[in-house]
Amino acid sequence: MKHHILFLSIVLFNLTLWAQDLKTSFISETLLEADTFFGVDTFDNTYYSKDNILYKKSPLKTFQFNSLALGDISSVSITNPLEIVVFYKDFNTVIILDNTLNIIQKISFFDKTIGFVAKADKNKLWLYNTDEQQLELYNYNTKTVIAKSQPQSLSNPKELKGNANFAWVKTASNTIKVFNSYASEIKTLNHTVNKFVISEANTVVFEENKIFYLLDTIPHKINIDSTVPIENIEVTNNKIYIFGANTIFMFTLLKN
Repeated sequence: MKHHILFLSIVLFNLTLWAQDLKTSFISETLLEADTFFGVDTFDNTYYSKDNILYKKSPLKTFQFNSLALGDISSVSITNPLEIVVFYKDFNTVIILDNTLNIIQKISFFDKTIGFVAKADKNKLWLYNTDEQQLELYNYNTKTVIAKSQPQSLSNPKELKGNANFAWVKTASNTIKVFNSYASEIKTLNHTVNKFVISEANTVVFEENKIFYLLDTIPHKINIDSTVPIENIEVTNNKIYIFGANTIFMFTLLKN
């Protein structure tokens, strides 16, 4: 009898590790002729690229930036709309833009090879140093590395996201490692992740086999129509933006 009770307790415990589903409400779909969708900031500005030109589309005006001499845009971080980060991997160069897409600073790295870049705190960047296979927190005003993870601690990562307090690295095995502002690894999210984004509340929204989950302490399945085409996802102001088939599908998360 004790064994049956123990087995039942284990089953119930495992079930609680996956919390109840989160409901969403469809808001709108908007056509967008874009090659890549980078997201919507907290002021409802939409960022995307077309023919390697970066666009910021506001309700009243559209801004654009291009630096074709640097090759293809590898990534864009809009975590801070006043310090937009554009990374050109082929030329090992980062461009910092203001809110009208004018250049604040150009940073070319000659002493190391950079694989990924994400925005950190003010005047700072998260860098993945390919040569040392490590994560670095870099101050681009003083041109110094403030913190770094252990050398050879990150082999062949697939993606890097960041904000002022944390960095999230998608590993070669499609799990996510989380680092604090000292570049110390604090935990691993052991879920097989296809695409993932970070909300303002530091929660992770990820997609696995065309199913969305919100992960705070435990995963919550997000109910979204599985027929929606998925090329990219972003989360801002409790809204989920899914880009696919030249269309932005917007949903809002509903509290249970």
